[in-house]
Amino acid sequence: MGSYLKYLCQLILSPGHGWEDIATAGSHPRVTAARGFYPLTAITSLTVFAAKIIHPIMGLQELLTDAIVTFVMYFIGYFIASFVLSVGIGTIVPGRVDERRCQTFALYTMGLLEVISIVGNIVPITMAITWFLPVYVAIVMWKGAWFVNVDKHDAGRFMLLAIPGVLLPPYLLKFLFTLLSSCSN
Repeated sequence: MGSYLKYLCQLILSPGHGWEDIATAGSHPRVTAARGFYPLTAITSLTVFAAKIIHPIMGLQELLTDAIVTFVMYFIGYFIASFVLSVGIGTIVPGRVDERRCQTFALYTMGLLEVISIVGNIVPITMAITWFLPVYVAIVMWKGAWFVNVDKHDAGRFMLLAIPGVLLPPYLLKFLFTLLSSCSN
């Protein structure tokens, strides 16, 4: 998990260099997921319980439901993002699509979204900036377009695919689960 967090920090501080280092490392997406993404997903869902300290009015059932929804939104969101990238990027990138790079790209993008969630869960006040941090993740994605073999001239088309295909699914899943949860109450 250490190298995954190191690369996430590099992506936050210097997106271009971070993607270069990830490319140089060449880690298999399964290894990255098992040793980095899945544990971070579990930690992200556990930070929901920090809300009990911050907002004592929340009940255990509500906290548990929110933790499960948080885990599921990133877990399923990763697979949706990988699928959308693998299928959609074929219209943008000439030649063969590199599935491993698409999966790695999705893993690190989801990891950045998880870091935003962790900050939002742990900080005791609602910070408006956390609502705008996904815009920075979009910038990190734009800087990493070359990582999935997108030409500079096609970066705009790639972003039109990547933003709804990678950034939106976790938030849409959370909205859907929250809607279902409120209907059952």
